[in-house]
Amino acid sequence: QLIAMQPPPDTRAPVMGPVVNGHKTVKQWGNPYKNFVGNIDGADLVPTGYGIYFPPLLSVVQSHGVRNAEGGEGTANGWTPARIYAELAARHPVMAWTETGWDRPYVGYWTTFDEKIQIRYSLIEHVVTLSGVSATQVRVNDPWHSGSQYWFSKAAFERSWADFNNMAIVFK
Repeated sequence: QLIAMQPPPDTRAPVMGPVVNGHKTVKQWGNPYKNFVGNIDGADLVPTGYGIYFPPLLSVVQSHGVRNAEGGEGTANGWTPARIYAELAARHPVMAWTETGWDRPYVGYWTTFDEKIQIRYSLIEHVVTLSGVSATQVRVNDPWHSGSQYWFSKAAFERSWADFNNMAIVFK
């Protein structure tokens, strides 16, 4: 919780949009590129809590001793599966934004309260740490599964990761 609390969370409630194909949608909320959005002990499906994206976490990581860590998103910016697999082969752990349980829910956009920018979201936002790679799988360290570690299909990982625009932090 300490990391997500720096900077303080934006605890304003979301403005909900219409239900789309049985999925709740968010019309307006905070900016996860700046701080944690929602109640840190909340739930994303309700939604009372959502999460945080890479920039604030990267700042914390770098200020706490991993100065060479890199973070970003988007294939146009070099955040491709090939890059992630090369980093893993070089023994650099990778935090990757995916969906909880690898589900494929509704993915949409909300507008931030303050900056009025669009935020791509899934209401089952989740982060895993990848720690290994094989020809067909990645090794996942997943806090959702009681801290378990397991191997998972590269193809399925890539589908879920793409829902968050290939967002990641590499620890070097």
